Amino acid sequence: FGQARWMDWPGKVHSAEELREDGRKDVAFAAGVTNPGPQRSRFGGLIGGPKLEATGFFRVEKVNGKWWFVDPEGDLFWSIGINGTGNGDRTRVKGREHLFPESLRTEPRVGLYEENLKRKYGGEDWLAKHTDVVVARMQDWGVNTVGAWSSRDVMGTQRIPYTLIHHTAMHGFNSVEKIPDPFSESFQKSLEQGLASLASEHAGSPWLVG
Repeated sequence: FGQARWMDWPGKVHSAEELREDGRKDVAFAAGVTNPGPQRSRFGGLIGGPKLEATGFFRVEKVNGKWWFVDPEGDLFWSIGINGTGNGDRTRVKGREHLFPESLRTEPRVGLYEENLKRKYGGEDWLAKHTDVVVARMQDWGVNTVGAWSSRDVMGTQRIPYTLIHHTAMHGFNSVEKIPDPFSESFQKSLEQGLASLASEHAGSPWLVG
């Protein structure tokens, strides 16, 4: 299951049936979370505060001398987000074979978290169930934004606002890499092209914060 094999602790998974039981509990929990919480609009904005112009999209406006996000329905919005929400990533096996069961030691990379989710929720709809649970947990915790590097499955639920990440052209300066040169033509070109590409897919979404 991707856990340390040489130690035990409360909550450690010992069987696939334990995962399936956790999955049943999570699905039941998610079914009971249907909105961002009391006194919140469907976008997570504050109901009962100043009511501003509803433009159908997120924007910013200065209210009483302070800048605020305003949700598509005209309610003030305080963004609290989590980056990287989704169904995990794959990890390298080569050079660390002793950490993995023998059946996985010939694989270049494995995604143990994803495999556990398949065991946990079962069936072809495992990803949809997991996505529902992720959004329900966030709303239950008071989190109202899906941050950058998150999966399209979570961002596309139309249940929680999201932000996008765009990586511009990077350069190497001496021994330091991955630093953009904001004065270079390649930076400007990659920025314009990247934003145009993102806009073609997301500009019409009322759930996009920025």
